[in-house]
Amino acid sequence: MAPNPANGKLREAEFFSILMGKHFDLYEFRYFLSAFLSALCSRTEHNRLHSADPRFQDWW
Repeated sequence: MAPNPANGKLREAEFFSILMGKHFDLYEFRYFLSAFLSALCSRTEHNRLHSADPRFQDWW
């Protein structure tokens, strides 16, 4: 069974969350925050793009 891509994105978000807690330099923190939010927002993208729901296919 293949790993769930959404779980991978959540682990990626957790990774950047940990880095944010360790790096307080303004630029480093901002970069890690951006990466954290990007990973968090994209966690459902794979499921949405591979949806079996026929409404999605019509919309896409």
